[in-house]
Amino acid sequence: METLVNQIELNGLTFQYRESGEPSAPPLVALHALGKSAESWDQVAAVLGEKYRVLALDQRGHGGSARTSTYSFELMSDDLFHFANAMNLERFALIGHSMGEQYPIFSRKHFRQG
Repeated sequence: METLVNQIELNGLTFQYRESGEPSAPPLVALHALGKSAESWDQVAAVLGEKYRVLALDQRGHGGSARTSTYSFELMSDDLFHFANAMNLERFALIGHSMGEQYPIFSRKHFRQG
C-alpha cells in the first residue's frame, strides 16, 4: 500500500503527515510516541489502510514537523484540532501510542464524542 508524505500549514507552523488508504474511507488519525515520528505507524497503517484513511501526524518538534520553543499537551491538542479542521474531518477515529495517547485528553475542549 502506498504511503503519501505531505505537509500542511497549521497555526503558523509546518507539519508533516503520512497518508495511507483510500481518501473516501473513514478517517483515522494516528499520533506517535515521544521521540518518534509518524513513520512509526507505517506497518500499522498498511493493515488499517485496507479499511481506513490513515493520517499519521508528525507532532510539533518531531519528524518532518516544525521545531518550536514551546511544547505542551495543550498546544499539541490545538495542533490536532487545526489538523482535523484543515483536513475537513468532521468525524474520525483517533489512536495514539505513549505521548500520542496522552494529549487527546486535552482535546475534549475542541471535540465532542459521539
